[in-house]
Amino acid sequence: MSTLTSPPTEHLSTLSLSSSFSPAVLTYLKSIANNKHPLPHAQLQELQSYLSIPHDNADPQSQHAPPQASGHEPPKLPNGSVDLKHLAEYLASPEGDAMMPLADTDLSYPISNYFINSSHNTYLTGNQLYSESSTDAYTNVLLRGCRCIEIDVWDGDAKSFTAEAEEKAEEKKHNDLPVIVSLEVHAGKEQQEIMVEIIEQTWKSMLVKPTASECQQLPSPGELRGKILIKVKYVAPERATTKAAVKAATPSMRRKDSSSSSSDSDNQGSVDAKEKKKSSIIEPLSALGVYTRSYHFKDLSSPEASVPCHVFSLSEKKFMDIHESHGPTLFSHNRNYLMRTYPAGTRVTSSNLDPAVFWRKGVQIVALNWQKFDAGMMLNEGMFVGSGGWVLKPREYRGHSRGERSGVSDESQGDAIAHKTLSLSIEILAAQELPLPIGDHKPHSFQPYVKCELHIEKPEERTGASIEGGGRSKDGEYKFKSKSCRGIEPNFGGEKADFANVPTVVEELSFLRFKIQDDEFGKDDLAAWACIRLDRLNEGYRFVRLLDANGDGSRGVLLVKITKSLS
Repeated sequence: MSTLTSPPTEHLSTLSLSSSFSPAVLTYLKSIANNKHPLPHAQLQELQSYLSIPHDNADPQSQHAPPQASGHEPPKLPNGSVDLKHLAEYLASPEGDAMMPLADTDLSYPISNYFINSSHNTYLTGNQLYSESSTDAYTNVLLRGCRCIEIDVWDGDAKSFTAEAEEKAEEKKHNDLPVIVSLEVHAGKEQQEIMVEIIEQTWKSMLVKPTASECQQLPSPGELRGKILIKVKYVAPERATTKAAVKAATPSMRRKDSSSSSSDSDNQGSVDAKEKKKSSIIEPLSALGVYTRSYHFKDLSSPEASVPCHVFSLSEKKFMDIHESHGPTLFSHNRNYLMRTYPAGTRVTSSNLDPAVFWRKGVQIVALNWQKFDAGMMLNEGMFVGSGGWVLKPREYRGHSRGERSGVSDESQGDAIAHKTLSLSIEILAAQELPLPIGDHKPHSFQPYVKCELHIEKPEERTGASIEGGGRSKDGEYKFKSKSCRGIEPNFGGEKADFANVPTVVEELSFLRFKIQDDEFGKDDLAAWACIRLDRLNEGYRFVRLLDANGDGSRGVLLVKITKSLS
């Protein structure tokens, strides 16, 4: 996967309207400019505001530059119409996107108050059993905004670990928000000593150093800028000393499946004594887990559950079991303490769980298989795009403030936050420069249609009842499919997707997903997509900027009209 970037806007510039826009898109722009399909009042004000300030993409010498660049006021046009060139430039700019930019994130809360963009088995390039490992995978996910990566370490792997550590140190320069490195340690004592040496020498000042006293309060992301936090199994010093004396058994280089991610958590009871010896952690390595100590999960009332710096790692199945038995307590725990969930080991094809189900339970670190861009990864993109990898939870999902302590409560996610009723309408107008499905090179045979899907909270999530599919990623609960067209610049004719009176919606944790698929015999291949969090969904006439089937930026855009109301 290449680096995710916003699709370029230069090809939509107003220097030549006829060449910048497809005939179908240009037809709709003209009807908007001529007031046949008028801009909503709020968007008209937004356009006027856009024209009143300079923009970097404007050429002051161009006859099509915005008026302020030439020292003129916007022209007054009759009958509420707007200048076509100014309208086109505005809609082609970031201000015309269907997804509004994020406001600056407040980074002053303890780190348990944020959702963190996270990867599972980061090193793999394909399926979970037989695909190759590569340090390039770390480059890919870090440049795409991932802030929690996983490194598995086995005996004899020192060279590879060094490469991964150096890769991480290099990529940290592109984003100074903190990174959590989740270590899966299968190496013996001697190799762990080498690991500690490599970590300290390679990451140096970026490494969060052990504190003189026990952690009483988690720090904020703002305080940890430029830092790397080690997540590793915690062993009390007196136990670590004893365990370090036990020489590890001859290690196997056999790759564990993704269930190995539970070695510090819920699955430890299933490993045999030899495996426990192999994964014993020495004290110097355990001590690197300053604010992110992995503890074996017993239950939510255990002493470990109130240790400020603990992290429980739970498989999706184990998490669902706890949701059904102790749902409110689980939600309350995650307000104040870190939790990580990860896909089941049976997901050998690198498929994913539905991360929104886990975010709505307050889980900060929802680790996904980045090897596959399925529904789970699309929702992940919708949550974190433009954020740098740390998203502040809704106010009602946050825990205590700095200097305060609180225990668990019986307040569920349904009680904690106000749920609203949503009415959403999307008119699908036209598209241009649509990418083709992977492996398809024949635009003339491409028959695209648009699917719109709403992903919202299910009643079972609030009540603690069994959730259909167990958190498996799938299509949205509300769906619409347009008619098929032909070619990469289709006119969809203004078909309307109406989602009326949708109950129990939390905007910050609900998503609208667009998918462009090829209408063909058998499976309809994915060509392009976009996913937008509802609190970032702009109203009015907008361009939806599309990613291709690999999750990379494309030149494709979809022109839509969006109407949204919440009550």
